[in-house]
Amino acid sequence: MFVPKKSIDVECHTQYIGHRLRSLYLGAERKHCHQDWWVLGPNEIVFYMEKLQKLHIQGAKIGRLHPKTFSARMPSKKTALKELTFLNCDISSHTVRQILAFPEALTNFTIKGASLTPTIAAECRLSIRNCILELERSTSTGLEYLDLDIWNAETSSDFDCLDKLKHLTISPQAIQGYAMERDLRFTGRSLPVSLETLMLKDFNKEGLPVELLLTKVRDGLLPSLRTITYGTFYDEEDNEDGENDWKNEVKAFHKLGVELSIARYQDPSAMPENENWPCKCWIYQHAASAW
Repeated sequence: MFVPKKSIDVECHTQYIGHRLRSLYLGAERKHCHQDWWVLGPNEIVFYMEKLQKLHIQGAKIGRLHPKTFSARMPSKKTALKELTFLNCDISSHTVRQILAFPEALTNFTIKGASLTPTIAAECRLSIRNCILELERSTSTGLEYLDLDIWNAETSSDFDCLDKLKHLTISPQAIQGYAMERDLRFTGRSLPVSLETLMLKDFNKEGLPVELLLTKVRDGLLPSLRTITYGTFYDEEDNEDGENDWKNEVKAFHKLGVELSIARYQDPSAMPENENWPCKCWIYQHAASAW
């Protein structure tokens, strides 16, 4: 559902259409091209809505924000936004920084399918490292849920600065660090001690870093961890039923009080979380397969 500009224009100095909204989805029809974004433009006003608590945006090209344009009628204030999701959006790390300056108590943050746009300067391109830095800089210190599926999966940043985080969805590559570091017996990126559930989505068939995670749990580095879900994808020629392949790993984690489950999918777009998106013309497209 796309909300046209006229439906969110400012009405007066104290109210605007939509000022009572608590939850909002913005999306547009897609023409089956990975760069067929719609421009958010003046609809950036959604980031300044004080009472909005849940905002999901699909398929938008989100450029630099211009909060001063709206300041006369909507003075810059902290917002009540708790859940923010971008699906298949074109957005830079600088814009993410601008957006994260407004929520005062963000608890859920998701970026899925963000692409690596050649027109964006290298230092501003969205990466896991940049997302972590911007979340750390923001005034929202109570982030509990983080789901990052973006082009640059390898990261030089640790996650333990997000000390309230309970759920993390990431690729195995992101917690293993760079290949060069692995050769030096690198023990992986630091994860928050508050982490309770870890979802690893292995789109590129990198494999589950079993020993790395077992070591972290044995050493007491993840005292709150209770569940690890490994999402892997199979081709038509692969064996769909891979449950028997994981018996030893499941037992090893179970002995340490952690439940390991394996979720196998043939098509990433059929994953359960995509059923929550009301605009069915857009499917979830993993960044690595978007080109």
